[in-house]
Amino acid sequence: MKNIFLIIFLLGFFLSNTTAQIVSADSVSAIDTFQVKHSPRKAVIMSALVPGLGQVYNRKYWKVPIVYASLGTLVYLIGDFNKKYNSYYNAYNDYILELAETPNEGRFNNIQGLQNYTDKKGYLKAYKDFYRRWRDLDVLILAGVYALNIIDANVDAHFFYFDISDNLTLNAKPTIFEHLDKTKNIGISFNLNF
Repeated sequence: MKNIFLIIFLLGFFLSNTTAQIVSADSVSAIDTFQVKHSPRKAVIMSALVPGLGQVYNRKYWKVPIVYASLGTLVYLIGDFNKKYNSYYNAYNDYILELAETPNEGRFNNIQGLQNYTDKKGYLKAYKDFYRRWRDLDVLILAGVYALNIIDANVDAHFFYFDISDNLTLNAKPTIFEHLDKTKNIGISFNLNF
């Protein structure tokens, strides 16, 4: 029962303090010309959640295939290098076990061209390290491309309303300058129109 009286009291209090607003014709026209601001924050969040979505939000559609081609290529390379690394890693471990006369799966026999080398252990270790290094480097490049995608969406969103019309021009032309002592020099004159 107390709760009902409290709710009625609060509703009466809030309703008694409300006032009506008179809208003039000037304020209506101001509302009609209001534009929703293009949000860099929204572009960053969209691009962080789904790569390329920030570029779509900024209406830079031509950048989306570049983003996905670079990310797809890097994901493919990481997978390929990881597969080759695991192959050489297992072959290296099996070869070490073979040298120690421990039973192993003999996966080093599947490596092409291994029989041509006298230092089989060094060969397997070198290729194992090579593929691990490139896999790890591609992971770092993938993180960089992903971050670049987000940075690009942020910069494009900040420059969304930037004026690039024909009225913005920079003209350069050769000019002859005359000094106070009546000597003449050749130079370049720059004119900026905006």
